[in-house]
Amino acid sequence: MYFVICEDNPEEGLWLQDKLKKWAYKRNVVVETARYESAEQFWFSYEEKQKIDAIFLDIQLPDEDGMTLARKLRARKNPVPILFVTGIEDYMAEGYDVQAIHYLLKPVSEEKLEACLERIMRASDMEEPLVILQIDGDAVRVLQKDISTVEVFAHQCVYTTAESSYTVSESLKEAQEKLQSGWFVPTYRGILVNLFHVRSISREKVCLTDGREVPVSRRMYGELNQAFIRFYREGRA
Repeated sequence: MYFVICEDNPEEGLWLQDKLKKWAYKRNVVVETARYESAEQFWFSYEEKQKIDAIFLDIQLPDEDGMTLARKLRARKNPVPILFVTGIEDYMAEGYDVQAIHYLLKPVSEEKLEACLERIMRASDMEEPLVILQIDGDAVRVLQKDISTVEVFAHQCVYTTAESSYTVSESLKEAQEKLQSGWFVPTYRGILVNLFHVRSISREKVCLTDGREVPVSRRMYGELNQAFIRFYREGRA
């Protein structure tokens, strides 16, 4: 999960960052945090395509206030969960205008903070499934729907997306255990295809939406073809 903190008081920002990491450790989830001391800093690094699981906003920021920042996010159709963390109650009604999920008053109660985090995680679990890839000691989050193929090369799995490829030291069986059942189907020894990205299937090959072709073994063709028909009949695309 990826959390953003906009807080101009360094001590309070670090406290919140620490509590988020402690909660993540207890819940055994991977959490990344980014901390900014002004709205200007946030906008400088903001990318509209980046998935943010929640943003913790102080209302009293040195340049643009947190409420204005929230309104700009909503104007850009960004549905990111917003939690206001502030020492004043005056803006509570405006918080509802930007669909803030909570209004945490300082000093923040750890119990209330954790309740908010649990709510955010439950909502996140209902969204498109992710896979966490461990690459050179870093945890990389990838939407499973974006992965077109998973292939084994020399005891490593290569996850291919439209934008990149990720090499992970694991077996194909370990990869399958992390991936959404019914989406990823073997076509050949050491190859999985994501049915979201299949354009057509023949007895010799699978044609993918990115133009690539993947071989099909005679033994796997029947099961692959039935999985493809089932996938689209059930409306999973």
